Amino acid sequence: GIVRSLDDEEVELEVAPGTTMRFLRSAIARRVVEDPAGPVDAEPEGEA
Repeated sequence: GIVRSLDDEEVELEVAPGTTMRFLRSAIARRVVEDPAGPVDAEPEGEA
């Protein structure tokens, strides 16, 4: 989306023409990137 407004507490994003969404900045304070290799097993292979 496109950031339409930004202040100390809120961010307003335009997600489609004429459609905006408002979020608390604290709710989106960091970016989470998924590992493209997939989930990590709890135990290494061969040690069950």
